[in-house]
Amino acid sequence: MDLIHLLFCIQLHLLVLASRYSHSRFGESRLVMMHTSLRAERACLHMNYHYLEPEVAGGLGSHSILDHAGEHLRVTKLHYEFDVWLGDALLTSHPVYIIIRKGQEALTAAAVCGIEFDDVEITKSQLFEDLYPGRELPDFVWMKVQGTAGQDDFGIANNQLLVVSDRALEVLEPLGIGNAVKRAYP
Repeated sequence: MDLIHLLFCIQLHLLVLASRYSHSRFGESRLVMMHTSLRAERACLHMNYHYLEPEVAGGLGSHSILDHAGEHLRVTKLHYEFDVWLGDALLTSHPVYIIIRKGQEALTAAAVCGIEFDDVEITKSQLFEDLYPGRELPDFVWMKVQGTAGQDDFGIANNQLLVVSDRALEVLEPLGIGNAVKRAYP
């Protein structure tokens, strides 16, 4: 029995005990919260994960601040400059990800784990202006991936690729990620 399964069993046992004393100090709202939490953890036990390689619509702009210390490049301030855009909601330029604000709202409402959001400066290159004269872009936010691949809804694998859960894909796909490459994560 692995540790996650053991913890799930312990929490399930606590839920049964709490239900016997639902009118005690746990209260009804605490019981509902425990039940919801257990359902989410149980779903995670059987979650599938996928590599997701989003559309690349541009790159790091000149106002980005980069930290080269350490094993991997780290961005501390993000400026994303668009060269093209096929319309996907989630975009990348190694090592960062941006998402439309509607995507941030949907992911926040779904309570996915492994990401946080920050501001991004968005500009259009001359190439973008030439290809799409007058085209407006939606609001984007920086999606910082902080989770562990294969455990959280969002994570970065050892090969530096984005890994997402089924649950995350269920939120992202209706927003539009048709140009992203998706394949099974080991």
